[in-house]
Amino acid sequence: MRVPGTSMAGMVAGLGTGLLTRQAGVAAMEAGRAARERAAREGRLVLAVRIAAPGQEARAEAAMKAAGATKIAAVTRTTAAIDSARWTVG
Repeated sequence: MRVPGTSMAGMVAGLGTGLLTRQAGVAAMEAGRAARERAAREGRLVLAVRIAAPGQEARAEAAMKAAGATKIAAVTRTTAAIDSARWTVG
């Protein structure tokens, strides 16, 4: 279907741009996945779980252990800001 006021060349260029943008997004996702897998192999991957309802800590901990977590630490946020300075445990 052709949109009134557009040329065929313009439509083809738009489609090409869309495909290139999608491919760049896929490449970025793959690079991120590779980086996460490398961090996991090296024991440096940090995952976070937000508990929406009180009393769900045990369920979240069980899910992380089932996923292969080697260390679990509770973090209580006191502000809306996220500070990763204390996430890495030596």
